[in-house]
Amino acid sequence: MQRSLIKGYLAPEYAIRGQLTRRADVYSFGVLLVEIVSGRNNTNKRLPIGERYLLERTWEYYQRGELVALVDQSLDRDCAVDEACKFLKTGLLCTQDAPKLRPVMSTVVKMLTGEISIDETKITAPGLISDLSDLKVRDSQD
Repeated sequence: MQRSLIKGYLAPEYAIRGQLTRRADVYSFGVLLVEIVSGRNNTNKRLPIGERYLLERTWEYYQRGELVALVDQSLDRDCAVDEACKFLKTGLLCTQDAPKLRPVMSTVVKMLTGEISIDETKITAPGLISDLSDLKVRDSQD
């Protein structure tokens, strides 16, 4: 049986080394959260190179303090922009490169519901795999 590779949703440690951690699902959830808030797919090869990969773009906007520019405009009517930015920051926390830096899912839920605030000093660059075509899919018997 082969591992299926779903571009952009797999945690880097699993996609590259086949190492499944307890926080690999947190990574996938973070990607999904960023997609929902931005209204974009995680990868769009029709866009210019600098705009193709959503997590990379989100990190750049975060560093410049411009996350609001990523919020899907159709959400403006339904939610506050500051809430949407909070969700994007939570998504970035979930997609950090090192699994140990990602929050556990119960903490993610508390961040999303406002029970705990987001410690922005803990947000580091996301783990990015922009092209999975070079990765080999191994048979589970290997």
